[in-house]
Amino acid sequence: MGMNSVNQVEPYVLSEAEDEAIRYINNRATIKATAQQTGGAFGLVGMLVAPNHPIPLHIHHAEDEALWGLEGNLTVQAGDTTYSAGPGSFIFGPKGVRHTFRAESTTGARLLVLMVPGGGEGFFIETGRPAEGEGLPTPTSPDSALMQAKVYAGQDGKISPGSRGPTSTTDLKRPKMHRCTPHESQVTLR
Repeated sequence: MGMNSVNQVEPYVLSEAEDEAIRYINNRATIKATAQQTGGAFGLVGMLVAPNHPIPLHIHHAEDEALWGLEGNLTVQAGDTTYSAGPGSFIFGPKGVRHTFRAESTTGARLLVLMVPGGGEGFFIETGRPAEGEGLPTPTSPDSALMQAKVYAGQDGKISPGSRGPTSTTDLKRPKMHRCTPHESQVTLR
């Protein structure tokens, strides 16, 4: 995908067969668009999330993150608030707010992850490995040392697992999203 003088990037179409599938922890990430392909505008990743397997608590320092639920139910923690989100739900996570999510459905969940500006998708590529076959990978322990090394050695510089986030929900004062409602109890997903 080369650059042109008018748009700085070339348009492209990516078929499902051309997706770059990455095994990220016990989930499957398919890279749909990278910062390089979009001139830095955004990164887009399709995620197949294993049931009851939380994504590590983390913070994006350089990009906002949006999730669009396609299949399954999620529990999402953003700052000090926990939400339930089903198919069709849109979840917005502004940069600087610690967050995590977990698929509650017995078959997992499928979602699109949009990072603006792009670059955060590189973390999946750097800390994951090529997926073997279709669907979810066989569950194994994540390579925590590799993930931490990539973050703390400046390989990413954008995502900090477990970093201290806000102590209140002030940063979460946004209009309520369709089908996303706070839980009665505040549960930390770890």
